[in-house]
Amino acid sequence: MKRKPLFLLLAAWGFLLLPLVAASGKASEKASNVLLITLDTTRADHIGVYGVRQLTPNIDRLAGRGSVFTRAFSHTPMTLPAHANIFTGHTPLYHGVADNNGYCLDKRFFTLAEQLRGQGYATAAFVSSFVLDQTFGLDQGFDLYREPLSQDTFLAAEIVPLAQDWIAGRKGEWFCWLHLWDPHFPYAPPAPFDKLYSADPYAGEIAYVDAELGKLFSFLEKSGRLASTLIIITADHGEALGEHGEFEHGFFAYNSTIHIPLIICRPGAQPRTIKTLVSHVDIFPTVCNILGSAPPPGLAGRSLLPLLNGGTEAERPVYIESKGPFLSKGWAPLEGFINGKLKYIDQPIKELYDIERDFAESKNIISSRKLSDLNRQLSELKNKMSGTETAAARLTLPAETLRRLRSFGYLAGIKVEAKAVFTRDDDLKTLLPIQNKLRSANQLFNQKKYREARELYEQVLASRPDDIGSYAHLADTLHYLRQPQVAVDILRQGLQRKPDSMELKSKLGVFLTEINRSAEAVVLLKEVLAADAADSANWNYLGVAFFRMKNFGKAYEAYEKALALDPQNAMVYANLGALFLARYVAAKDETLREKAVGAFNKAIELDAKSVAAYNGRGAARKFTGQVEAALADWQKVLELQPDFIDAYFNIAVTLIAAGRKAEANDYLQRLQTQFLQLLSVSDRAVLRRLLAAAAGQ
Repeated sequence: MKRKPLFLLLAAWGFLLLPLVAASGKASEKASNVLLITLDTTRADHIGVYGVRQLTPNIDRLAGRGSVFTRAFSHTPMTLPAHANIFTGHTPLYHGVADNNGYCLDKRFFTLAEQLRGQGYATAAFVSSFVLDQTFGLDQGFDLYREPLSQDTFLAAEIVPLAQDWIAGRKGEWFCWLHLWDPHFPYAPPAPFDKLYSADPYAGEIAYVDAELGKLFSFLEKSGRLASTLIIITADHGEALGEHGEFEHGFFAYNSTIHIPLIICRPGAQPRTIKTLVSHVDIFPTVCNILGSAPPPGLAGRSLLPLLNGGTEAERPVYIESKGPFLSKGWAPLEGFINGKLKYIDQPIKELYDIERDFAESKNIISSRKLSDLNRQLSELKNKMSGTETAAARLTLPAETLRRLRSFGYLAGIKVEAKAVFTRDDDLKTLLPIQNKLRSANQLFNQKKYREARELYEQVLASRPDDIGSYAHLADTLHYLRQPQVAVDILRQGLQRKPDSMELKSKLGVFLTEINRSAEAVVLLKEVLAADAADSANWNYLGVAFFRMKNFGKAYEAYEKALALDPQNAMVYANLGALFLARYVAAKDETLREKAVGAFNKAIELDAKSVAAYNGRGAARKFTGQVEAALADWQKVLELQPDFIDAYFNIAVTLIAAGRKAEANDYLQRLQTQFLQLLSVSDRAVLRRLLAAAAGQ
């Protein structure tokens, strides 16, 4: 069936199409405000002015009064590094932020927001994903940094109004950064885009974002702010969508993931299409020059103002990299450059493309150039852009942060040693099948399909037994399958491959505690902490091990050290609550129960999704006869984590004791129907006893 003409569909939805005033020939009006919009995971060819897809009528109309850069590139196909590039005017070679996992922009690096705040601008950021949480350093220079707190992401319809309200309240000059996450996988556009783009939900996400931005553009127009606002629209990176065998981003650095839209709209400027090669690091100095100020010295980028004014500038090469697979797995690092029409990718299997004739990079022409010349150009470019303080970007992330990042599909978190020499076996093209298998396993894990995920992780280890990270991921999967002993065995296998892996030793300590071998766990965790005493998570794990041994004094000391290192660690507060509650049960001292409730409340304040805190607070409330409050906490646990087995048992036991057997039976039947496969042998025995009690037997 033929698709209806798009203009009819737009009319039927009542979309907002911005009636922008035609621009004059010169930029005669001064920009007094700055709006930077970064679209996550957005391919340039899905923006109407770049391709044939008519998905973005509002962005296209805005672009009609600005400059469209057709050859703009991201330096790296990952969200955090790309935004660090934009805000510092440098690449990861200088600021060190090379991946989403384990990195933070150090405060010694000066940002665009700091520059504008120093010039008297009110500054605010509205970011839509935990991946850009202020933990990772991009809040520098912002008076307000609005991010998801009780959730992992904001929808465009949630974050755009927040930015609009803030802008509406400004009296003086302002700088607003608006980040929209929606096009990121998994693609699930809201109505009506879900139905219209059911066969292409990624396109639907972009159409949805455009519709929401249309409301913001209309507000700027109607309030008279459009005429005084410099608007920059770009993307952090693109999305592969199956090209070159990659489905998302962060693996290769082909144009599908690093060619990005860049649209700059100045008040009163003449519309232009600019074909000069540019990149993210050019945005910082360009904003400075448009506003009439000098950019900080030494930036890797250069001002695009001459191009915006219709002049010409000699092109400069653009450095590119994709380091995630190298950092998390030890696979060959990907580096390269774009220079004129040529794009060089330095991997064990070298690649060179003429992207003027072959933008899809279908024909490798590496044999047409001297490899020594290409490597020399890359080396010279890296030397120009490199800094000496990149190590400052490394960040040890707590377990909960790693879990949240993993929910977005990012698998890093295991430190690996770089090989001295990489071979064809380490090339990302060779390892693509392994990468895609891990991608599928991670998706299955996030969907709680643990048995299927386990099978894929085992397949990866069968073919790549040196893939240390997969031992950790498989162990986590076995934990959710309630097979901690098997998880211990897997981690020991990993340690046979890499005996000095502190990450695997730490995780092994956790699982030894789970199978009641806490004394062994204490020895192992002390060894880990001797190597790095500044890791809050490992002090927390040590506290749990001591707690299981009923050495409450040592457990408390470990938790206190964890909180000294990370005062915002919700899991430590939840564990402190469990410690106080256990002491209350032994001593029947009400002050201990109150301390337990206080610790659980603090954990929930820090992390509204802390199932451990809700579960523990429910128990604390039940001990004093607050049955309904306890049930409410356990029901909240199941709302947050429907497969949390202990909550079903807690609810059922409490309801049976209260004589509400039919209600108890409902929960037990739900547990048996939906999560029986997750129950251990002992769990199943408990379930049978409770079912019998609920039936009145």
